[in-house]
Amino acid sequence: MITPLPPDETPPADSKRRRLAIAGARGALGRALIARLPHHYNTIGLTRRPDQTLPEVDITRQVDLFSRKETFEGLRDTELAVYAIHQSRFRARLTQARLEDLDVLCADNFGRAAAHHRLSHILYVGCDTPPNAAHDLGRTREITDALGAHGVPVITLRLPIILDPRSALTHQMLALASHARPTLKPYYRAEVAPIAMRDTVDACLAILANPDAFKGSYALHGPRALSFKDLVEALAARQEQSLTWRAPGMVASLAPSPSPVGEEWLDILQELLQTPTRHSRDFPFENVCHRPLTALDDALDACLQPDEDANVPARGAASLPPLPSLVRSVQRLPLPAGRDARWTAHEYVRWLPTALRFLIRATHTHDNEGGSVARFFIGPLPWPILELTLAPEVSASDRQLFWITGGLLARQTRQGRLEFRQIAHTDRIIVAIHDFEPRLPWVLYRFTQAIFHLWVVERFKRHLERLSATTA
Repeated sequence: MITPLPPDETPPADSKRRRLAIAGARGALGRALIARLPHHYNTIGLTRRPDQTLPEVDITRQVDLFSRKETFEGLRDTELAVYAIHQSRFRARLTQARLEDLDVLCADNFGRAAAHHRLSHILYVGCDTPPNAAHDLGRTREITDALGAHGVPVITLRLPIILDPRSALTHQMLALASHARPTLKPYYRAEVAPIAMRDTVDACLAILANPDAFKGSYALHGPRALSFKDLVEALAARQEQSLTWRAPGMVASLAPSPSPVGEEWLDILQELLQTPTRHSRDFPFENVCHRPLTALDDALDACLQPDEDANVPARGAASLPPLPSLVRSVQRLPLPAGRDARWTAHEYVRWLPTALRFLIRATHTHDNEGGSVARFFIGPLPWPILELTLAPEVSASDRQLFWITGGLLARQTRQGRLEFRQIAHTDRIIVAIHDFEPRLPWVLYRFTQAIFHLWVVERFKRHLERLSATTA
């Protein structure tokens, strides 16, 4: 849990400096933006890393965006927020989730916290990913909707590849450019108009200076479009490298091209390139920034400048303890018409021992104060394998939270929890387990209980689909 903030951390109430929270303060864009912010901002950097201080900001707060409580605490005493977050699967020892489900869950927490603290605006900086088969609205549109679902105006800046030595996609391009025989994937021939980091930061500063002048979503693209293949070759030429592309195939899969970035960034790159964007509302850069966009050649030259922060860890990073063996499992399920998260939670507790009556039985007790405890047993054994205790103080019709408070299969920790969360304005619900620490030895858990959990959730999904079909 987050440590309470010292009383003197918050700026005085009569301070004229605007209190700006930046989620993603350690990322490439976050660091570049912080370095250019005028002095009339009091900057609050949000980081998920414990005991880590960001020296460039006025205040550092440790926030796990998967935790509603920590997110609410992280946005305390702020007026504006920048949301520049891209989720990673590697936040727990085992993560069973699609990236878009992790994204929407964190964005919903952030939007709820922003509404609770009455922030005036959220500036969301995301990739210009289009609608496709995996995302009906597109990844960026879905995050925008989740951030704004609770009433805070969201200004979205949709970006292509950002050219900067600290950018993840620039790292990927430089890795390909330094490889003598990189693999030429089919979508590398798609055109993209990369943007310089300097231009991105200037656009963000213009929006933050007068957020009331902007509304909705804008696309910011560079002045020149070229294929991703040509972009990599241009970087290689600047390093006097000669590339010979190899066709994808069995040999290429056995010896893949190097990738210094996580799988989530490769997914985003593929989304950016495979399907042309449908967003046509361009950001009025020259009108509000009073200069032209940075030329592509200058932006490419900047990519080869050394990253001054690459070998400088943030204060406190060296003393980080190793992460415990925690599990995060997040799945998106259909929600029958007219139902909510409270109904789904009760239906899950009712359905599970019925669907698995050959194996599982359950008890469900209530008290007069709204409390509820569900215990699950294997056959005739008198000891529960799992005990879930409702947290009524943070539960509502659109969100039900259960603490994992006992059972033979779980270690008792303060963080382990199961939640059912409606995705605002959709017919979908998120079922998520956070910070669960299994009692079984890790290898045994990984190939038994973890697989069984996914199988159970998939069966519950089919159950909800049948109910949805009957109510349609």
